[in-house]
Amino acid sequence: MSKEIQSYNYRPITRSEFELPGGQDIAVWVVINMEYFEYEIPYPADGDKSVPNVMTHSWREYGSRVGIWRILKILDKYGVKPMVALNSAICDHMPEIVEALIEREVEIIGHGITNSQRLNGLSPEEER
Repeated sequence: MSKEIQSYNYRPITRSEFELPGGQDIAVWVVINMEYFEYEIPYPADGDKSVPNVMTHSWREYGSRVGIWRILKILDKYGVKPMVALNSAICDHMPEIVEALIEREVEIIGHGITNSQRLNGLSPEEER
């Protein structure tokens, strides 16, 4: 990376080495993004402003209808407990997913309300 385009001062890592618990060589953090997209809101990221956008919506729905269950099955098989970044709208629209996560005692990370509406740029009042 060219130093001319860095937006922060370069600092090499100077900390001492550390050991992982149990003498392990690698640590893995498994985080699942569980996102909810509203059907009647256009998806600006893909440039298509048509509503409803059935094709894009079906791609995004795959994760909550099929993908999450496949992932949980594999993680259960290997005893891996993930963290889940969860849109709060999942609680209202897909409670079975939330129940499955609670049953597994996973840690849930707040991840906004939906992925359809961006939170950046909102006033503090709108955020509340």
